[in-house]
Amino acid sequence: LEGIVCKAADAPYEGGRGGSWLKVKCVNSDEFAVIGYTSGQGARERLGSLLLGTPVKGATWRYWGRVGTGLDEGTIADLLRKLKKSPRPVALENPPARAQLRGATPVWVTPSLVVEVEFRGYTEDRLLRQASVKGVRRDRSVETLKPAQRDVAPVVSAEPAAAEDAPVAPRARGRGRAAPSSTAATGRGPKPPEKGAVRLTHPERVLFKEPKITKQDLADFYREIADFILPGLIERPVMLLRCPDGAAGECFFQKHITHTFPSAVHEVNDPAERQRWIYIDGLEGLLGLVQMNALEYHVWGSTVADIEHADRLVIDLDPAPGVPWKRVIEAARALKERLSGLKLDSFVRTSGGKGLHVVIPVAPAADWESARAFTRSLAEDLAREEPDRYLAVNTKAERTGRIFIDYLRNARGATAVCSYSLRNRPGVPIATPLGWEELSRLTAPDQYGYANIRRRLKGMRQDPWAGIEAVRQSLPAR
Repeated sequence: LEGIVCKAADAPYEGGRGGSWLKVKCVNSDEFAVIGYTSGQGARERLGSLLLGTPVKGATWRYWGRVGTGLDEGTIADLLRKLKKSPRPVALENPPARAQLRGATPVWVTPSLVVEVEFRGYTEDRLLRQASVKGVRRDRSVETLKPAQRDVAPVVSAEPAAAEDAPVAPRARGRGRAAPSSTAATGRGPKPPEKGAVRLTHPERVLFKEPKITKQDLADFYREIADFILPGLIERPVMLLRCPDGAAGECFFQKHITHTFPSAVHEVNDPAERQRWIYIDGLEGLLGLVQMNALEYHVWGSTVADIEHADRLVIDLDPAPGVPWKRVIEAARALKERLSGLKLDSFVRTSGGKGLHVVIPVAPAADWESARAFTRSLAEDLAREEPDRYLAVNTKAERTGRIFIDYLRNARGATAVCSYSLRNRPGVPIATPLGWEELSRLTAPDQYGYANIRRRLKGMRQDPWAGIEAVRQSLPAR
């Protein structure tokens, strides 16, 4: 979030500006050594900005940018008296270009002063963004500053893994064509990755503890299975489950981009809601989501090209605790039979949670009201015919021993987990597309996960969802 809005407790809720309402932005704060300064203009001619750094190794320093905001006349005079006593260039591992200094001539000094600085993230050059001086830390010395760690950012290449290492999508998807891949887009498949790379910060960070998966591991994993996950993820508004400190830490859902997102992650404008939603269009974007510590990807049932019309309907079969797994499989087959009677093809996958998803591809002509009405009627019909097995309303008091047929994901802005997305659950299961004939061999909803999905994909002779992108069926008129 950008921040909070707060008001004085005794102030009324009313329009207009006033001193009783405040907008408080979230900011970062850290300590830096002053390694130089530049002159300014007008009243600030003597000192325009401070140049900031942190130690790297030995006598080498890392340059983090300049800051001029937050300095009053008294502070400037005091700083200049001290800085002019120690004019000596320092060894920089990343000397600033003239453009970064906006043409000003720098005066480098021996680091001796520590300042506390507020800032709002980093620029693409890995310099501080919108920095402001909070004050001089007279209680700290440069010797107490820790060596720079923010620049430990290995590059994660967007090139696909070698053919012998990565699972390859069977040549069965979409009328016998090879699945759209990260290197050769076909139709609405993912675009080829742009040259360059996504920069991972803290690749050693543990995102999942059991099995142990670091941020680097997660990036490598999605790069390996890109041919499988991207077709159902790209060009759709996506809601992320982000866990900045890993699955064991605090997690939250996010639908909007902030300035910290990599440029490979995009946003689509939604005039009706006056919102802008996150989406990606290729492997670069997926790696960008990994960089943001996104552990789950939940997508709309429509594309960014036409967000007002659904092209995928999802019905989630959600069993209450204690419901036998075979009953969930029976429910999926009953739903498939009913759809077949309406001359509608359907596909099935594990949700990575407790149940199964039945997915119905449709031509993007049905508006959201029609999509919701149709899936609701399916759920209510099954619940009415077998009330001891199913219910269409998620009433906790009535859940015991039943399967909730969740049709609520088929509304504007609602989401369902993307195929091949990992889930933040014990064992790290994965939402896995299946063939209908595979249900009899499926022993549990979490049968496939991070530990074994690559083995499954490498051994598949045919994609169980072959042809789903070519299906263009319409909902019944009634």
